[in-house]
Formats: sequence, C-alpha cells, structure tokens
Amino acid sequence: MKTYNVSNPSDPVTMKAESLNVAAAAVILLGNGAYGADDGEGGSTPVFFGWDNWLEEHDMAELGEWIDDHLAEIATALESVMLGTVDDRADLDAALEAITDDEKRREFIAQRNDRLRSSLNDIETKAHRIAARLREKMETAVAEEARDEQAG
Repeated sequence: MKTYNVSNPSDPVTMKAESLNVAAAAVILLGNGAYGADDGEGGSTPVFFGWDNWLEEHDMAELGEWIDDHLAEIATALESVMLGTVDDRADLDAALEAITDDEKRREFIAQRNDRLRSSLNDIETKAHRIAARLREKMETAVAEEARDEQAG
C-alpha cells in the first residue's frame, strides 16, 4: 500500500491506500470533495474543484457504484488515516506494529490523536467512523445475500 498525504485545511494527515482511486474515494467521503490525496510522486486528486473531470478520467464517473464495488478497500484506507506527515508515518507504523493488543492499540491511536491534533476538525476520528459505517454496510449486504440465497 502507498502512503498518501490528505490535503486539508487542518492538521497534516496521511492514509494508506491500495491505489490513487481508492484514496480518492476515501477523501471524497471524508471531506465531501473539499480534501484531496497526494502520493508525493505525481499522483494526486483535485481539492475542491475538478472532481467531475478527474473521476471521469479515472473510470470513476459512477462514483456511488464504484464505492459500492470497493467498500473493503475504502474502509481499510479510512481506518489507516492518522495525524502526521509522511515522514512521521514510518515511526507511527513501527509503533503500531509493536502493539499487539487491539484495545491498547486503539487507546494509543486515540490518545495520540488527542495529544497532537491542533484543530477542532478531528479528521482522524471522522475517517475511522466512516470506515466503521462502511464495514457495517458490507456486513448488512452479506447478511441480505445469505437470506436471499436461503429464500431462493
């Protein structure tokens, strides 16, 4: 996965995503088109304006359908959203790998976010909440599919 800067008017934020298209969908959901993603190597999305053309050029014109087809990848990208720069990310990832207990890991992430965030705009927590809703949507779809198969 590649690390992306999340362009926003608040704190520096990064995320990891499988592709620029996945990063784009994640920042659209996160910032309603007001945020962008940049991989630092020339791959980037618009910020605020130009989304319609960009989505068309990247075969994402039917955005709702594209998102539905990539819920797991987008949720994973949103779960990876963390405060800090790309340079900070390597140290953060190493620290997170060392924390094997899920509850302690969540605690560490939340405390770090509260300690480092300088803005009232809590992008990290918002991203994690959206990811949880996407995961719920996936679970509901699977359950409905199973019911349909049993009924059919």
